[in-house]
Amino acid sequence: MGASKKGKVNITKEEFACFLRKAADKLEGKDISDDCEISFEYENLEKVRFTIKRKEELWSLKTKINSASCKDDISSNNKDKYKALKKQMKSSFKMVIQDIEGGVVPTGDHISEFLSDSEKMIGFEGFGDEYFSKYKKAYESLKSSCKQNDLSQCRIACNEIKLIKTECHKKYK
Repeated sequence: MGASKKGKVNITKEEFACFLRKAADKLEGKDISDDCEISFEYENLEKVRFTIKRKEELWSLKTKINSASCKDDISSNNKDKYKALKKQMKSSFKMVIQDIEGGVVPTGDHISEFLSDSEKMIGFEGFGDEYFSKYKKAYESLKSSCKQNDLSQCRIACNEIKLIKTECHKKYK
């Protein structure tokens, strides 16, 4: 049997239904749209396990997928690019946090750089993909809060980014 990938994500009822429809269609060989944020690789699929629990308005979806294509085939070049990007993000996010802690809505190069790098980061596959949809919502919230000059919402968005980062890094670092 090949390697396995595990994931856990909290999703809405609509996202859950979309995921199940997409999985069923793909397994039946139908063409599918990529309108769901949550997906898994179907190539060389050997075994799929889902654990689903309802938590108030959200559903907790845990997956374990065994597949020959789950092997770590991330090139060292990609790893190096990702590592450099994360180092840059750490620096720019630190500046964003300093602004917020100083009572200032982040503006300028460091917020622009952080948001741009965040967009690049979620394009890397194999580096915590299951967290990217939550992360994207959080950084888009930060972006919107900055545009609206809303310090309190910036603080909330940064705290959400920190939580997602911590959760992801616990699993992957």
